[in-house]
Amino acid sequence: RTVPMPTHTPTRTSIVAALFALTLIPAAFAAYPTLNRHAFFNGASYISVPNTASLNGTLAQSGVISIDAWIYPTGFAGYPTIVGNTWNTAYWFGLTTAGTLRFYPGSGMAYESASAVPLNTWTHVAVTFSDAKNEIIFYVNGSLDRAVSNVTQALGTSNTDLRIGADRQGAAASY
Repeated sequence: RTVPMPTHTPTRTSIVAALFALTLIPAAFAAYPTLNRHAFFNGASYISVPNTASLNGTLAQSGVISIDAWIYPTGFAGYPTIVGNTWNTAYWFGLTTAGTLRFYPGSGMAYESASAVPLNTWTHVAVTFSDAKNEIIFYVNGSLDRAVSNVTQALGTSNTDLRIGADRQGAAASY
């Protein structure tokens, strides 16, 4: 599918994610075709998606997830989160302080892209995870960035909400 690039320049700091798509909940976004096109995350806000079986139990059983987003990072401090679902037990997708993509499938083991995303530029990023294929694949602007094979860990689960723009640290938000 083609994902259109946003046309405006954000004025807030930290990370901006637009047109977030988690493959398990496209119907939620399809219901509002002219709304919810982008969100600004300035290190103090996030979108909370209630915990459901499809985001945890069913997803973990399938062992397959794809997450993609348009991002406009204005800094890399503090490991900006794109999608968080309790990084040390479930899955997390975001950026490192060097600007590379990072994905935690669960249990605290992290994998990173080969290249960094640019600052102050709209960039389409994606990660796919397949338990059956034992692989994680990172994409930047629709091109393969890095494929990691021989991944032996399973996709983790969480009994809390999924967050877009943040993760959690205990009961508090972690941006």
